[in-house]
Amino acid sequence: MKLSRIFFCLIILQFFTQFISANTNFYFVNIDYIVNNSIAGNELKNKISSLINNQNEKFIKIENEFKNKENNLINQKNILEQKVFNEELNKLKQSIKDYSSEKKNTIDKINQENKTGLSILSNEINTILSEYSLENNIDIILNKNTVILGKKELDITNEILTRLNKKIKKINYK
Repeated sequence: MKLSRIFFCLIILQFFTQFISANTNFYFVNIDYIVNNSIAGNELKNKISSLINNQNEKFIKIENEFKNKENNLINQKNILEQKVFNEELNKLKQSIKDYSSEKKNTIDKINQENKTGLSILSNEINTILSEYSLENNIDIILNKNTVILGKKELDITNEILTRLNKKIKKINYK
């Protein structure tokens, strides 16, 4: 009796699985490829990279100045009174602490700009995917990273990339 129930359930499950897959349009898209190869994605990547490079140059310059001040202070240790030396050392430590805080804030700001830009880009991609699915009567669009195997004809990445490049060239978020 139990065996016949299990067998019946398996047959019903198989029937519904075939019914659902026969009537559902599945397509997939490579979101990472779109983000990395779109005009807006490249513009965002270049902007963030430029900000990082500019800030790194400033950071290196400031850090070198701190090293020079530290070396000068160490060289003057025997010349200066202990009290004066300690005051100068404390000033230097405070300056380094302030700089570290400022550096962290700058890095956080750049990361936030990147996150905001990617969010705007992601929203645009989702809008385009929604429009595309309505136009082409698509039931489900999967991220290519989750698809193990699929026909090339089901990959709509290039179509979505083309539409995104026509719709948005630059991300404006300020």
